Amino acid sequence: MEELSDFQTGRIKWYAVAKNFGFIRSDEGEEIFLHHSAIVYDGAGHCEHLRGMCVRALSLLHHEDQAAAMHEFSTPKFERLLIDASVRFRVIQAPRGPEARAVKRLEKR
Repeated sequence: MEELSDFQTGRIKWYAVAKNFGFIRSDEGEEIFLHHSAIVYDGAGHCEHLRGMCVRALSLLHHEDQAAAMHEFSTPKFERLLIDASVRFRVIQAPRGPEARAVKRLEKR
């Protein structure tokens, strides 16, 4: 059974939509692997990674950034908007290193 850490916070370091993964930099400075399946998403729509769209990753952006990503959509612009998005997550220690689980957008205060 996977042992999950307590919730942590951090920011997206980078995310490659076509590859379905990226990395989070925790507030403590640790780099944590992020697979799109670890993003908590219960909205409508589905991912079209070959077309450059991941609705799970889109859910990590705040509403104004989601609108900016969708306006004249381009994958590079979408991926740039994801950089530094604030997230909340848990971590497991996987064979290849730390992996994020239960990743959600961190709400603005």
